[in-house]
Amino acid sequence: MVYRKHTYMRLDGSSKISERRDMVADFQSRTDIFVFLLSTRAGGLGINLTAADTVRN
Repeated sequence: MVYRKHTYMRLDGSSKISERRDMVADFQSRTDIFVFLLSTRAGGLGINLTAADTVRN
């Protein structure tokens, strides 16, 4: 992604719980973020990413 200059966000177990809601809101509202990487254990429950057009598991 860095090579292709894609912007991305990452949510995993090291992400603070207080930051997770803000990260999801940023991804939903910002069109410049190309990829949102998240671990299903850290972010798979209760997150609705309506701005995503593709999901890879």
